[in-house]
Order: sequence, then C-alpha cells, then structure tokens
Amino acid sequence: MPQIYTNWQLKSTTGISTHLILFWVLGDAMNLVGCVVLDQQPFQKALGSYFIIVDSMLLLQYFLYKKPKTPTGPPANCISEDTRLLSSAIVNEEMQSASCYTLLLPTEVDVPPYYDSLDKSHSTNIKQNEKKHALSQSARIGALSASVLLGLLWFAVYTHNHEPDKKLDLETFGLLMGWGSSINYHLSRLPQLWYNHKRKSVDGLSLAMFAIIFTANGTYALSLLAMIPVAGPDFLYKSASYIYGPIGSLVIDIFVLLQFFTLRKRQTLPNSMPVTLATSAAVSV
Repeated sequence: MPQIYTNWQLKSTTGISTHLILFWVLGDAMNLVGCVVLDQQPFQKALGSYFIIVDSMLLLQYFLYKKPKTPTGPPANCISEDTRLLSSAIVNEEMQSASCYTLLLPTEVDVPPYYDSLDKSHSTNIKQNEKKHALSQSARIGALSASVLLGLLWFAVYTHNHEPDKKLDLETFGLLMGWGSSINYHLSRLPQLWYNHKRKSVDGLSLAMFAIIFTANGTYALSLLAMIPVAGPDFLYKSASYIYGPIGSLVIDIFVLLQFFTLRKRQTLPNSMPVTLATSAAVSV
C-alpha cells in the first residue's frame, strides 16, 4: 500500500521496475494457488488474496501513469527525408523563397506551407511512436495477466472435477506452485536492485513498502517455523517453500534497503547535483 500511495502522489510508476511488478504478479498468483491446493493455514490464504488485490492496483496504476519517453527539441534538419519525394524544381523554388537560415533573422518571415507540413508530420510521427510504445508495454502486461487468470481458471476446473486417486498429483502441483512462488519473489528483487543502481537513485520507490515487506517476511517465516513442533513433519513438507521464500526475500531486501541509504546519501551531498524524478523517468526499465 505505501508504494501505491507514493505512485498516486507522484502520478508516476517510474520508481518501481516493471519486471518487479511482473515477477510479483506471477509469484502472488502461484502463492495463492499453492496455498489453496495444499490447504495451508487460513491466514496464508487471506494474505495470498490480499497480495492479488495489491497487484491489481499496481497494474492499474502502471496503465494509468506509465508514459513513453517523448523526444524533445526540434528536428536536427529543417528538411526531412520526405523532401526527396518532391521534385527538385519544387524544392529549389521553395528554398530560394525561404531557407532555413531566414529563421535566424530578427524580422518576421512567413513559413512556407511545405515546412509547416513537415513540422506537423514530425509531431505525428512522435505521437505514433508513443502509441506503439504504450501498446507494446500494455500488451506485455496484459498477456501476463491473461496467462495468470487462465491458469487460475484451469486450476478451479481441475480441482472441482478431480478424483480421489489424483490427490498425489494435485499435491505435487501445489508444491510446485509454492516453490515457483518463492523463486519469483527472489527474482523480483534483482531487476529493482539493478534499476536503482542504473539510475543512481531510489526516487519514486517507497522505503515504507520495503520496510514493511522486510518485517512481514520475518514474522511470516517465524510464525510458520513456530507451528512445526505442533503440526508435525507433514506440515514442514508442505510448508517448506513458504518458509524458504520469506527468508530468501528477507536477505535480498537487505540490499534494497542499503540502496535507500547509500543512494540518498549521495544525492544529499552539498556539491552533487540533485537527482530529480525527471531523471528517473529518463531511464527505461
């Protein structure tokens, strides 16, 4: 929730890595499926459902706030490659009447319609590139979300129709979901670590979110470890991935938290230039 609030304040998702969101979506979906299949504790199922809701809100913000980089500044040349399509006679005539250098004169000059059309064409190309970039990002997120939803639908149908003799296969499937979830959680931190390092900044990323995640992973793992003496070895067998996942994420989160202190310290040095959100937005995930 702190990251969602930060995104809402900044009206931007540039602080969080796109790949972090993708791995979280996969990890949380597999986590919930595994909890249901293995009949884990009620609080684990409730947390899994909560994570899916948070992921949905992050994805919604991604679609709302993610904007492609817009090229700034005028074209390098006054005449684009489209000029070649015109006959040399027309080009020469218009170049004689008004050349690019006349724009430097202090007097007002009427810009020929041809050059005006070139500017409009350049702006149109920029807008088309922005749309293509946005569609490509949306398609990637949409494809992943659709795959997760289809997987959950298949799971619902399968569990509804499965026979008693298939219990072992279903349990194996649940274990695979649990371990897959843990791997995705671990992988999700790596793109964010690299993204922060590449930007030399943690602007737009919520420190409160990672502090809460760090604390939650620790208490989550401890609560499961405390249940082993009571629940027995079968519980440990089914919950091993859910214990390993938080502990592994806890270790990696230490490096993320260290980045908050080291990178922010660099930004506050008196002789260093401040790193703004605009700089963050200029670096692609």
